[in-house]
Amino acid sequence: MKTINTSEQAKAIIRPEWNKMQDFLNEKHKQLNSVKVLFNNPQYNYSTSVSANTTEASAKEYFVKKQFNVGAYPAEIMRTCIAIEFTDNN
Repeated sequence: MKTINTSEQAKAIIRPEWNKMQDFLNEKHKQLNSVKVLFNNPQYNYSTSVSANTTEASAKEYFVKKQFNVGAYPAEIMRTCIAIEFTDNN
């Protein structure tokens, strides 16, 4: 039976946890993606930040054919998104 010194044992235990922590930190530092939300009347178009994990497909599913309030309080102006322009910053 081979004996492993304490330092090698510690490295074997700590390394996977260290790698998990580094992966977590790298994930947290991703840049946000962006979406330009488009309406029939371009005066209501706007850009917004979305999660770094958002894909173009999931952004389309969320925005396109959905109604959004583009008015300023207290007025409500509901408009339907017709398309998006997605920018992946990662």
